Amino acid sequence: MCQWVQMYTCSASVNCFAVSGTNIYVGTNGILMSTNNGTTWNWMNNGITNKYIEALAINGQNIFAGYLNSPGSGGGVLLSTNSGASWTTVNNGFPTNDFVNALALLNTKLFAGTDQGVVLSTNNGSNWIVLNNELSNIGIYSLAVSGTNIFAGTNHGVFLSTNYGTNWISTGLGGQYINDIISMGDTLFAMGTSGVFITTNNGISWNPAGLMTHTLYSFAIFGTNLFAGTDGIFLTTNNGTTWLNKNQGLNIIPVFVKLYISGNYIFAGIWNNYSVSTIWRRSLSEIIDVKNISSTVPDKYSLSQNYPNPFNPSTKIRFSIPPPDKSGSRTKSDFEGGQGGMIVLKVYDILGNEIATLVNEYLKPGTYEVKFDGSQLVSGMYFYTLTAGDFKETKKLILIK
Repeated sequence: MCQWVQMYTCSASVNCFAVSGTNIYVGTNGILMSTNNGTTWNWMNNGITNKYIEALAINGQNIFAGYLNSPGSGGGVLLSTNSGASWTTVNNGFPTNDFVNALALLNTKLFAGTDQGVVLSTNNGSNWIVLNNELSNIGIYSLAVSGTNIFAGTNHGVFLSTNYGTNWISTGLGGQYINDIISMGDTLFAMGTSGVFITTNNGISWNPAGLMTHTLYSFAIFGTNLFAGTDGIFLTTNNGTTWLNKNQGLNIIPVFVKLYISGNYIFAGIWNNYSVSTIWRRSLSEIIDVKNISSTVPDKYSLSQNYPNPFNPSTKIRFSIPPPDKSGSRTKSDFEGGQGGMIVLKVYDILGNEIATLVNEYLKPGTYEVKFDGSQLVSGMYFYTLTAGDFKETKKLILIK
C-alpha cells in the first residue's frame, strides 16, 4: 500500500530541511545528514554545541545554519564549507540577543530573519548589517525570494522589500502569524494561524486559498502541486480551490509538520509531542497520482472504464464522487473539516488477490483520475474496485505485453 514511511526518530523538533547534491540536511537539536534519500542519517555536529538549528540555506559549497542557543537566549549563524563535516560561527555584527527563524539567498546576499527583524550579509556571513527599517521589534518567521522581491512572513502579516531589504512595506494579512511563504511562478502563497492565502500581484491583494480552520507551518512545491503541513499533510493541484488529505500511513497525530522535496521524494518532519520528532518519506509519483480533473460536482457515483484498455504498461482510471446529500450513502459528518468521504480504489488479480491500492483517502466531491502502472505485472486480466460508503463497483482491465 502506498503511504508515508517513518525513516528516523529525533529527540527534538525537526525545524528545517536543505539539499546539496545528494546530501539531505535536517535542522533539529543539531544537524542530521543523509546521503541515500533518507534511508540512513548521521549527525554532523562538529562545531555545534547546545544549539537548535532553525533554518538552513545553501549557496554553492557554503551551507548556512541559523540557530537558537540552548540553554540561554540569542543565536546566530553557522557556516560549513565542507559538506557539514565542521561548522564555525559567523556572527560579526549579528545582534547578540537575536535568534534566527529563517534564511534566504538572493544572489550573493544572505538574509536572516530573526525574532527582532532582518539582518543581511553580503560576504558569506563574515559581516552582518541590521535592516530593520519598518521592521523594528517585529518577529520574522519566514522569508521568500521572488525575482528581486523579498517577502517576510512576520507576526504582523507579510512585508515586502523591493530594494534588497533597505525598506519594507506591509502587504496585508496583519492579523496573521505567517509561518511560511512560497512562490509558484508569479503566484505567491502565505500560510499562517488560520489558513492559506494567495496573491498574484505581489501582495497588493490576498485571497483565502483553503484550510482556513488550520494553523499551518510549511509549504513544499513540486510543479503545480502545492503541499501544506499542518496537523496533517494536504495537497492542492488547483491553487487551493480544493485540498486532498495525504496522511496515509501516518500513525501519529502531528502537532506540526515541516515539508521538503528532494529528488523523487517528499519528506516530512513531524513533531507530535514535546520529546519526540520523526522524519517520514513518501514517493512523489505516488502521492500526486490522484488528480481532481473537473470543478463540476457530479450527482452520482461513477467508475469509468480505464483508458487505454487493453494497456501496456500504464492506464488511467477515472471516478466521480457526489456530495453527501446526493449520494444517499453518506451523511454530512463525512465531510467535517472539509475532508470529504473515505474513498478506496484497489486492483486485484483474477484470483482475487490484492495487487495495488491506488486510492485510500478522504476526497471531496468531484471527478478524479489516477494512473495505474502495470510494468511489474504479467499479462492478463485484472479487476479494479471503487468503494465509497455503501457504493461499490468493479470493472475489468487487460494488460497485454
